[in-house]
Amino acid sequence: MKEKPIINIHSKTQELSLDSGKYHINVIGGFLIKKSNFKIKITKTSTKREIPIKKTKFPLQSFEGGKREKRCYEFKIIEKGKYSLEFKNSRNLIIKRSNVAIFFPFNIFNKAVPNEQIEIRIIPKSYW
Repeated sequence: MKEKPIINIHSKTQELSLDSGKYHINVIGGFLIKKSNFKIKITKTSTKREIPIKKTKFPLQSFEGGKREKRCYEFKIIEKGKYSLEFKNSRNLIIKRSNVAIFFPFNIFNKAVPNEQIEIRIIPKSYW
């Protein structure tokens, strides 16, 4: 996987070709992320074995292509092959553009990104 595909969290199950190695998952849209019970599931297509996905130790923030991104998850692929990517509870993911907490009654300066516009990017660790 050389390219860094952008995938909407409401898309149907995606099939990915992944090389062995470590990967990061960035959430695109903002820097303040409330995951609730949002889940990402990656499964090896041939064996149906689920790949463990962990919360990242270093949630880096960046701008890529003019969009705000935050590294949230990481996973490791042992065996090169085809994998399916599936999202659970996509409607529960809330993203706000800024991670600066503004303590106003209605927080009008930091509205949530529309849930339908939230995307992820899978990045091979060797990319950096």
